[in-house]
Amino acid sequence: MEPVESFTIEALDESDAKRGDALCLLLAAAGTPAQSADRKVRRLASHVERHSLQLASVLGAFASGRLISAAMLIESPGRLGAAYIPTGRLDAVGRQATVALLQSLQTQAWQRSLWLVQALLDPHQTHSAAVLAEAGFEFLAELCYLERSAHDPCPSRRGPQGLEFVPYAPRVEPLFVEVLGLTYRQSLDCPRLAGIRPTADVLATHRATGIFDPTNWWVARLDGAPVGILLLAGVYGRTAFEVVYMGAVPEARGRGVGDALLSKAVDLCRRKGKAALTLAVDSVNEPARNLYRRWSLRELDRRRAWFCRRPRRAPDSR
Repeated sequence: MEPVESFTIEALDESDAKRGDALCLLLAAAGTPAQSADRKVRRLASHVERHSLQLASVLGAFASGRLISAAMLIESPGRLGAAYIPTGRLDAVGRQATVALLQSLQTQAWQRSLWLVQALLDPHQTHSAAVLAEAGFEFLAELCYLERSAHDPCPSRRGPQGLEFVPYAPRVEPLFVEVLGLTYRQSLDCPRLAGIRPTADVLATHRATGIFDPTNWWVARLDGAPVGILLLAGVYGRTAFEVVYMGAVPEARGRGVGDALLSKAVDLCRRKGKAALTLAVDSVNEPARNLYRRWSLRELDRRRAWFCRRPRRAPDSR
C-alpha cells in the first residue's frame, strides 16, 4: 500500500527541541501523561550514564511538520548496538517511515564500526516484529527471564569434586576471554551470535552490564583445565545479582558443572546480602532450562530478540 503522504528523516541532536518529543514517542505508550513521559526520558539518560553507554543517534520522521515515528541507537562497550522504535501500531506512512529509520540506524551503526545491532520486543508486539523484518533484522531467540530467591533450598547436586574457581583480575583476562569463547561451541543459547564479534568485545559488553565487581567473575577449573565461567553483576535498584553469563565448555557438559556454577552464584548472593538471583535463557535451550528448574528459577517474563549483523564490506568511519 502506497503512503498517502511523504516524510522526511532528521537527525535530532541534544540542542534540537524535537528530540524530546522523539524520545517520548520511543519510551512511552500513546496517551502517557507528559510528566510520566519526561520521567522515562530522565531514567534513560541515567541508565545510559550508569552503564557507560552512548546514545549514538536519535532520528525522527516527519510528515507535514508532524512527528510520525522515531528510532534510537544506543551503543554499548564491545561494539554492540541496541535499536528502539515506537511500540504502538503504525499506519502505512508510519510503518514505512520506521523501516527507513531503522535502515538509517544500521548505516550509522556500521559507520561506527559496530558488529551488530539488536532489538528486544514483547512477544505480542507482532506489528513491530514485522517492521524489524522489513528493515532487514532477523529473529534471534525468545528469551525467558527467570528469578529465584537467594534463600530457596538448593538441590543436593553441587557439581564434580575437585572443582576450583579462579577469580577475575586484569592479568588473567586472557583466560576469561579464552574460556568464554570455548563455551560458545555447540551452545544452544542464541547460537546464531557465535562468531559475529571478537570474544574480547563480548567480554567488554558483559563488563558494562549491571554493576561490575571483579570479585563476582569466576572461571571454574577441574584438574587444571578450564571447564566453565560465571559472570555475575549487581542489579541497579535491587538487592539482586544477575547471571550476566554462565557456560560450560563442550567437554564438561553433563558433568554437573552448571550445578557448580549456580551453587557458586547462590553462595555469593547469600554472602553478599543479595535477596535474589536473575538470568535470561533462550527458550529452546532445554538442557539449561532443566538445570534452572532444578534450582527453582521461575519464569517472570519473555522477550523476543532480533538482530542484524555488520555487512562484510560496511562503511567504517573509525
